[in-house]
Amino acid sequence: DLDLPGRVGSGRYRRVSGVELKTKGQNMKTQTAWTARNRIVEGWNESEFQSEIIGLAKALGWEYYHTHDSRRSPSGFPDLVLVHPRRGEIIYRELKTMKGRVSDAQKHWLEILKAANQDADVWRPCDWTNGNIAKALTGSRNERGN
Repeated sequence: DLDLPGRVGSGRYRRVSGVELKTKGQNMKTQTAWTARNRIVEGWNESEFQSEIIGLAKALGWEYYHTHDSRRSPSGFPDLVLVHPRRGEIIYRELKTMKGRVSDAQKHWLEILKAANQDADVWRPCDWTNGNIAKALTGSRNERGN
């Protein structure tokens, strides 16, 4: 279990898949509370989503890079590059809302990164609620299957 500061939903990380993230004085064990929280998470815009991922990644020892203004860059490069220096791992992620569409240029970058044996994929808010993001940030590349 991990104790981390955070801002998910009403202000604190709670539980992400098999990783227990403690809250201060709040108990989110009922299914109704989880359903409500998932609706909040899955309604995040891309900026909110990215902010939550960066917060969790930094708390777990990852460094990150994000191009804030990509208008003068080649199109399609993933939104986040996450590097864990102690583990020698790097992750490339394109972030999308639940309804966001991956462009052809984004698909191309993900494909060529994967062809170069890199861990590259798309994350959506449902990946936060189902634990895929926590698994990617806490497990090794072999455990993620990439």
